[in-house]
Amino acid sequence: MVGVVGSVDTDTDISRGDTDDITDTGSKLRGAGVIPPLLATNRLRLRPCSPNDLPMLYAMATSDELFWRWRFGGTIPTYDTFCQSFSVGVLTQFTVCSLSSNDPIGLVVAYSPDIPNGTCYIAAMMQPNMLRTGMGIEAMYLFIMYIFKTWDLYKLYLEVLEFNIDQFASGIDRYFHQEACYKKHHYYDGKRWDQYVYGLYRDEFLSHPTVVRYGTHIANIANLTSKGTNGVHNTKIANTQVFNFIA
Repeated sequence: MVGVVGSVDTDTDISRGDTDDITDTGSKLRGAGVIPPLLATNRLRLRPCSPNDLPMLYAMATSDELFWRWRFGGTIPTYDTFCQSFSVGVLTQFTVCSLSSNDPIGLVVAYSPDIPNGTCYIAAMMQPNMLRTGMGIEAMYLFIMYIFKTWDLYKLYLEVLEFNIDQFASGIDRYFHQEACYKKHHYYDGKRWDQYVYGLYRDEFLSHPTVVRYGTHIANIANLTSKGTNGVHNTKIANTQVFNFIA
């Protein structure tokens, strides 16, 4: 249903400490000079979307807090329409799951890929109660790194409505650069709002000192988790923000 490459086995539940398969596979790949993509922190993991996720994701996308500013722009599709269009135009996408409960808490998606020219669009949707917890930041960091590790893309685009900009304002000009502005493109609540397109450049992002530090921190926690260190799941992610992009 969804094209995902190099994903964590959905039968392996890190939250229960079932990491032997991941560790064994990772060891073999590292021995060959290949490092598997990192798809989990101590709070969440990205896993391939399954049919069982769709009811929860549909409820999220059509919730009062999100339906008017997510993909469908205020239109509420039927469940069947949502399922049929779920993977249309998508390069890859993951369900974001809480590591403690394994329940879906969000979705990250790469869409409208232009592989010959090395570009793609990305987006994220998180449950409203996940806003400003840093979970969206962690999920997007893992996802962006996965994309750059898997495809030779040099730039990722983000489409952002004017009233959503504050959610990741600290990342503008640091990680994202405005590439287009569609004036008065979107109507909502008696007003016409601009729609922006921002670009995230591969080399600039991967070499940014904050991103490097954040990545090292996440990787260290992942290594501890894979070894089953007692109490690692209570370790808090350092408050180092890569960017404030939480849908």
